[in-house]
Amino acid sequence: IAVFEFCYFSAFYELTVSIAIFIILGTTPLLITAWTAITERRRPPNAVLIAIPVSLLGLGLLVLTSDIGRISWLGVVYAVGAGTAYAVQLVINRVPVAGLEPVLLSASSLLLAALLLLPISVLTGLALPATELGWGLLGYSAVFASALAFLCYLIGLRTVPGTTVSIVTLAEPVVAAVGGVVLLGERMSPRGVIGAALMLTSVVLVRPKKTKRDTTEDAADDSDAADDSDAADDSDAADDSDAAGERVAKGELSGAEAAADELSRAEDAADDAAEEL
Repeated sequence: IAVFEFCYFSAFYELTVSIAIFIILGTTPLLITAWTAITERRRPPNAVLIAIPVSLLGLGLLVLTSDIGRISWLGVVYAVGAGTAYAVQLVINRVPVAGLEPVLLSASSLLLAALLLLPISVLTGLALPATELGWGLLGYSAVFASALAFLCYLIGLRTVPGTTVSIVTLAEPVVAAVGGVVLLGERMSPRGVIGAALMLTSVVLVRPKKTKRDTTEDAADDSDAADDSDAADDSDAADDSDAAGERVAKGELSGAEAAADELSRAEDAADDAAEEL
């Protein structure tokens, strides 16, 4: 996280925003796809191979303009470094850490990153916001853009492949562009609309799908649940039958005892009558 944040903001200092975003967001899915193919020794799914160029084309149409400004090789290095650091995060965080739930992992990771970046900030001139608006933006960045976003990211990594996550994050510029239109009254050019549509298409292409194995496992789970329910019903019925039998037995026993008492009283009455005679 510390390396990513340092390279990320350094890239914006050396490059224009459009170039920096394009390199940072474009590097990550390429690295993740290559890493997955090498480590798992299998060809990436067709959907991924289609989604990556589609998403990069859409990203270029959305953020790149004819006036891209100067190209700084140092800025390119920073941007590639940020994309690489983000890809490494995706690979590492796919492995659960025993005893660390997403909330605790998010807090500890961000705190450690802040401590690592603090000396650099002090040496390069640490400055705090001077206005209420500045503090508000800083608070929003800390709570929503960093802590909450990283928490959601860790939770999502538990069930979504890293390649899919890297492509889905390409939708970030789309959200920013739509936010500019809705909140700030900005206009999106026709090529920007096409680029956003291509990026959203790539997200749809890599959406998680239920495999045949998952379907089979779900059916097996449903069958086991049905068997357990039937067994429970049979057990309840047997218990009810036993209880009913016990009640009947008790009822019959009570009737027999009553009959014996009546017979005993009848015999006593007969003996009394014979004595009187």
